[in-house]
Amino acid sequence: MTKRYQVLKRYQVLRLGFSIVLAVALCGCGSSEYQTAAVTGTVTCNGSPAWGGVVMFTPIDAPEKTGRSPGNPGNVSLGKVDKDGSFSLEYQPRGGEPAAHGALTGPHQVTFIPPMTEPRKWNSQDDWVPEEEKAKLKSEMAAEQVYPALECGIEMAPATVEVMAGKNEFTFTLSSAKEKRKLPPSSGRGSS
Repeated sequence: MTKRYQVLKRYQVLRLGFSIVLAVALCGCGSSEYQTAAVTGTVTCNGSPAWGGVVMFTPIDAPEKTGRSPGNPGNVSLGKVDKDGSFSLEYQPRGGEPAAHGALTGPHQVTFIPPMTEPRKWNSQDDWVPEEEKAKLKSEMAAEQVYPALECGIEMAPATVEVMAGKNEFTFTLSSAKEKRKLPPSSGRGSS
């Protein structure tokens, strides 16, 4: 081997090594602000489990509390309410983020998404979908579980919570029936 070839080879190895070190350093930067913690709990409606609904934790933009950049509070966490009223949250990652149990640490707005109480119906505006795909979607819609209607509103108490490092357990109560609110038509519940 010539001396020139050896110098070029050494330069390529150094460049590759530097790139790896830089990539590892950059991957580690900033991620500590987006730590998740385990979140479980219960949701009741007039003392009974709010079965089939979904609990959603939305991070509140609070850079002074979380250390996250303003305007980047992070993604939501969701958890389906089981028959006994319990739920366990799953962080909804974005892009290349890994999936995680729980929710981001910090303050959250808590929302309740009511369970589906009627089977979804096929919307004729979606007839452009190829027949094979349409049959698959209709089959999936027919298999979706339908839950008993809740005699409560969708307002949760408490409406905001603080997720701390470690394990978190919360108890939520839905508003009474007289405070019951209808979801807007664009709630993504399918068409009639």
